[in-house]
Parts: sequence; structure tokens; C-alpha cells
Amino acid sequence: MKFRCRLSSMFVGLALAAQASAVPCADEIAALLAEHAYVRALADGSLVTRDDIDRANEDELNELLRQADRYASYVPAEVFSRIRDLKTAGPAGVGMDIVFDSQGRIRCIPYPDSPADIAGIEYGSVLLSVDGFGTDGLPIEDVAALIRGKKDSDVELTVEGPDGEIYVAVVTRSVQRYPDVALIPGNSVGIKIFRFGPNTAEHLKAVFRQFQEEYGETGRRFYLDLRGNTGGVLQQAAECAAMFLPPDSVLYRYATEQEVTNIKTDGSARLFDGRFLILQDAFTASSAEMMIVSLKAGADVSTFGSKSAGKSRVQEVFRLSDGGAIKITVGELRYPKQRGTWQDIGLEPDIRRGGPEIRR
Repeated sequence: MKFRCRLSSMFVGLALAAQASAVPCADEIAALLAEHAYVRALADGSLVTRDDIDRANEDELNELLRQADRYASYVPAEVFSRIRDLKTAGPAGVGMDIVFDSQGRIRCIPYPDSPADIAGIEYGSVLLSVDGFGTDGLPIEDVAALIRGKKDSDVELTVEGPDGEIYVAVVTRSVQRYPDVALIPGNSVGIKIFRFGPNTAEHLKAVFRQFQEEYGETGRRFYLDLRGNTGGVLQQAAECAAMFLPPDSVLYRYATEQEVTNIKTDGSARLFDGRFLILQDAFTASSAEMMIVSLKAGADVSTFGSKSAGKSRVQEVFRLSDGGAIKITVGELRYPKQRGTWQDIGLEPDIRRGGPEIRR
């Protein structure tokens, strides 16, 4: 169900309230930036100096970090503890992935027949607030924690739909498992990869074996559907891509501030060496984009749909000794066989058109 309401900016301090005093652990933060930050202006201290960190409060430090690295964030100990408690006390969710778009807005990607889907949240809607707490400026992990809660409790999500309508959807949380890979029957058979979780490669292998059993070793052509796949575990995405690549293929190149490393497959995981298609859209991001560039470089694939999200940078969360945390970009995925990256650019499809109409 959904109903109109006036937008509220009632976010009063759960996650990013201004701090009156300077952040602790300034030495630790400066050392982490120097050792791990991928963005040179953070690593060499030219933008955020040790003295800047020592003088800054929470909001000021976050503003400084994001001038160079829009994915960076500092979370003080008390907030990190609250977020952890929310995750512990709130095992139920709404069946929805969330992802930043290129303008920094949080987009909603509901699973079919999930509570979010049933409540009327449309694919690609912008998430504006959770129970009245505005999402602008929040780390996406904090927003996810706010959405979760106790089973059968309600959460009010204020969203802006694709048509520009702003409404509140009241969603009842539930504890459900959603597949990360599914076989989609039809004239063209699809293998849908919703996300890359800790066991996605194993699940993809099982679904592909199911496809072969039902349609034969050289049977009907298939497509991989990566629309709405916002990424996830990079290693799992690499293992999935390796199932369709010959030996010694470069999956991607991983760049840190210090070096660039070629990540290859040995060919032992290969399941298929024929032609297939890939579907992508504006919410195909990160690890899913990596899978596309590796398969386009090493396998005979074509892509259909719209330009992808354009996220190739990799973040890591570092805990601080006082219980707080800092998240920074630590590296970047690069094309297997060419210079550069797709960060903020996205991947253009070979053919700009929709594939089979499949709900996510």
C-alpha cells in the first residue's frame, strides 16, 4: 500500500549527527589513509592533513573525505554500536537491494513478490527516508541497517517513483531467503544473477547444470541477466565469470595506489564455451560490471539493454581502536585488455534495447 505525504527532514541524529568535539583516533585515521587510500589526495595528505583530522568533528571529517572520495565515510563508536545493535536486533528485512546512482541518490531494487514489491515500491525508485530519517549523506550500510527490524514490524519508506511521485510505502518486515541465481524459462532461456553473495558461484553452477539437463548440452541459446545486479562479493563474481572463459584469461586488473595486478583464471572452472547474451541496465554495477568486461574480453558475448552504473572502485571498512570505523576506497577494477576503467562512465551495451521482459 502507498499514500502521499509531505517530505520530512526529521533525521535528528541516529547516524550522522554533528559532533561538538574533535574525532578521536586522528593518528590511526591518518595512518590508514596513508597506507590504504587509493585516492592520491587522501594517501599523500595533500587534501586531508593530520592536523585537519585532529581539528575536525564528525561532519567536518566526512565532508573533507568526500571531497576526494565520495564513497568514504567516518562513523564514530557510538553510532557504529547502534548500527551493530540494529543489525542484531533486526533480523528481518523487506526483500530489497539498495544502491547509489551516479548522482548519489539511493535507488531501490525490490525482489519479485517481496514485501517491498508487494507494498508498491517500484524498480529504480529513489529512497528518500526510512521511518522519517532522511537518507541524504548516509553511508548505504547505515540505510540498510535502518530498514531492517523485527519480524512482522512495519517500516515506512518514503520514495520517489520513476514518474516523480513521492509517496510513503508501509512495508511489513519478514525473514525470507531470496535466490541469488534463478533459471528463467521462455523462448529464450535466462539465467538471472540477482547479486553476488558468498555462495553465488556454487549456485550458478547448479542452475547452469539444470539448464543443460533440461535443454541439452547444445540446446537452446541462453542469456545471462545482470539487470539490477548491484554487485557484491568480488571473488564470487570472478568465479562466475571464469565458468565461461578459456584458460589464462584475464578477468580484470586490480589497481591500488602501489601496483596493478592481473587477476586470471586457470580454466579449471569452465562450464561453457559457446555464444550467449548478457542483459544489463542502469543498476548493473561493480562486480556485475566486472563480469561483463571480463566476458566481453574473453568470450563471444554481446550485451543488450542500457548503459550500466559505472562503479569500479572498491571500498574497505577499517575498525578504529575506540570502536568507530572509517570506510575508504582502497582500489579500482580495470579492463582486462585495455587501459582505463568504467568508473563514472558505465558500460555501453552493444545494442541499446530491452531484452525479454523479466521482473527482477
